[in-house]
Amino acid sequence: MFDAMKSVHFGWQGADTTWFKFWLGNGLCVSALFVPAIVALWVLGGLDSIQRHALLPVAWAVFASIALVALLGFKYFGPRAGVGFSAIAILTAVAIVAGS
Repeated sequence: MFDAMKSVHFGWQGADTTWFKFWLGNGLCVSALFVPAIVALWVLGGLDSIQRHALLPVAWAVFASIALVALLGFKYFGPRAGVGFSAIAILTAVAIVAGS
């Protein structure tokens, strides 16, 4: 299957690519977008309670974005992605509530 994905070329947004490169690039882009969320939650976890309370909207926005990725994961990539991101969203919510 990977050989077929690597051998089928097509044009996308002016680039010549393969299905393998297209999906690999898509996954890497999604992973790169999670880096700011991870850093934001890490920084928020190290703040004192007054600072953390002032930044709760940021924490809940990160939670909402991860929860949305979980829903999209269920819809487009199946239960494995949906369950994985749901677990991350739930743990994020628990950390936010416990830290409040």
